[in-house]
Amino acid sequence: MKISRPNKLLRYCALLITCFLFAVIGCGKTGPKVGYPKVDDPAEISNQCAGNVEFDEQLSLGLAAALREFGGKLDDEFKLRAMMLVSDSDSVPTSARDSLLKEYFSCLENSAKK
Repeated sequence: MKISRPNKLLRYCALLITCFLFAVIGCGKTGPKVGYPKVDDPAEISNQCAGNVEFDEQLSLGLAAALREFGGKLDDEFKLRAMMLVSDSDSVPTSARDSLLKEYFSCLENSAKK
């Protein structure tokens, strides 16, 4: 009686399963890492960009404080906070908020080191 054929089949299956597990584990560890741009002097750069966009002084100070709180990183959390500050401000017209924020973020990103 030959029993070697089922043993070979089990070995191949075990080898395929092991390779599959290593591939899944390896892909999970080497995923892409997102690096956000960072501003060296958050208060100064933020005030300068807010001045370029013509935000009022109170909003400029709030944006500078928010950027300082996030360590100068222009990540999604900071952008969300900035959008909230601009939407709460009465000095920015509702129709111009999106374009002014886009201009403000563009100014910050151009001033940041990557």
